[in-house]
Amino acid sequence: MRNRCTIYHVPFTIFLLLTLFACNPEARWETKKVTISMKLNNISAGFAECSFSTNKEAYYLINCVPAREGYDPMKEQKPFMMLALDSANLEYLAWRNELLKEGVSNIAPFASHALQYGDVEYVFTGLESNTHYWIYAFVVNPKTMEPAGKLYLMDAYTTEGSTMNVRFEYRVKGYWDYVYPMDENGTMTKHFPYLAATRDSLEVITTE
Repeated sequence: MRNRCTIYHVPFTIFLLLTLFACNPEARWETKKVTISMKLNNISAGFAECSFSTNKEAYYLINCVPAREGYDPMKEQKPFMMLALDSANLEYLAWRNELLKEGVSNIAPFASHALQYGDVEYVFTGLESNTHYWIYAFVVNPKTMEPAGKLYLMDAYTTEGSTMNVRFEYRVKGYWDYVYPMDENGTMTKHFPYLAATRDSLEVITTE
C-alpha cells in the first residue's frame, strides 16, 4: 500500500476538545463551599477513566501524576496546588505561544482551555503500567488564578497488563484508512485510547 494517507483515530481526544471549548469564559462560577466528587470508572495498564462533578458551578483543575514516595500532598495542600496550577499555566502559555506564531488571534483563555467546568468524563492516557498515581482536583478562581478551597486526591494503581479485550476493525475507503477499536460485544469503544498509523510497504521492506 503505497502513498496512502492515514487517519489517526483518537475518540477520547475529540471528546475532550469538545468539553474544553464548551467552557464559556463568561459562565457563572463560584469558589466558596464548592465540593468536588471524583470517581474512577476504569483503569488499565496505560490509562485511567474518571468522572468529576461539582455541587456548584465552578472552574477546577484536574490531573493525574505519579505518586511520590514519602510525600503526602494532603499535608502540603497549598504548595501542591500552586505547583500544579503553575505547571498548567506554563503548558497553556506554550500552547498559546505556538498559536500566536501561526497568526491565530482568537485564542481561548486559560479557564476555557486548561480548567474543567461542570460534569466531566476524562481519560488520562500515557500512564505507566503497575504504577501508583494520584488523581487530583481543586477549585480555581479564574480571575486571580489561585486555588480556592481544598485539595481532592484519589489513589489509582495501573495494572500490569491491559484489562480490556479489544480488537480493531480496519477499513480502506479511497485514499483513507479507518481503524475502529471494538469491544468483545462488537461495539466501538469510544473511550479507549489508541493510535493507528500506516507505513509504505517499501519503507517496511527497507527498514526490516
